[in-house]
Amino acid sequence: MTRILLIDDEPSCLHILKEHFKILPNYKIVGCAATFDEAVNLTVKELPELVFLDIELGDNSGFDYLEQFKNAGFSVVITTAYLEHSLRAIKLSALGFLLKPFTTADFSEVLHKYETESKQLNGKRIEVLLNNIKHPGHMKINILVNDGIIFIDVKDIVRCQASGSYTEIYLDIKKRHIVSSPLKVYEEQLEPSGFYRVHRSHLINLHKIDKFLNTGFAIMKDGSEVEVATRRKAEFLRRLGAL
Repeated sequence: MTRILLIDDEPSCLHILKEHFKILPNYKIVGCAATFDEAVNLTVKELPELVFLDIELGDNSGFDYLEQFKNAGFSVVITTAYLEHSLRAIKLSALGFLLKPFTTADFSEVLHKYETESKQLNGKRIEVLLNNIKHPGHMKINILVNDGIIFIDVKDIVRCQASGSYTEIYLDIKKRHIVSSPLKVYEEQLEPSGFYRVHRSHLINLHKIDKFLNTGFAIMKDGSEVEVATRRKAEFLRRLGAL
């Protein structure tokens, strides 16, 4: 049975989360906290495996809480109504998040993510999130490769290419990483950072384009040519012009 800790300073939100978990026999709520101090004390006492964490906690923030427990190993779902300022950082960390007010489908989706994702990345995801909050000009993403976990500067990624259920990530230092996650995962994480999926097989960094040809191909700074699908051309040009 998975041990759950709920951290939120809004009683109504705690109530909604409790109601969702009532019908799930494999989850047990071991505590609810409305303040930073309560959250710290309950975490030490109850050793949760999954924490639903609101970013806003009175005089403190959820990020202050994560600083205290960045090596604890539990999974985290961010729950907040004020996501705009940190959406990019959260998406790059690959942590789950619920934007209030959330639906039952949203709740089910983050639980599915928790149940299917690799738990060995928990600490690294939190580390990446905290780095990205502190250093917004040097955002990082973590990826799982055969021999461990590596950190990549988002600004160094030129493009990502689908390869079946895998994704090839190309960097501007002429290096390639192959990861066992579909391209859609990286589309969701990287789109807020100036990336756009120009083709079903290609996600590109709009900041790394040298030119766009009349033939419908984008020439990237690493010399590669990427086809822009006709139905995505208008949105591609709009985003390119907005940079």
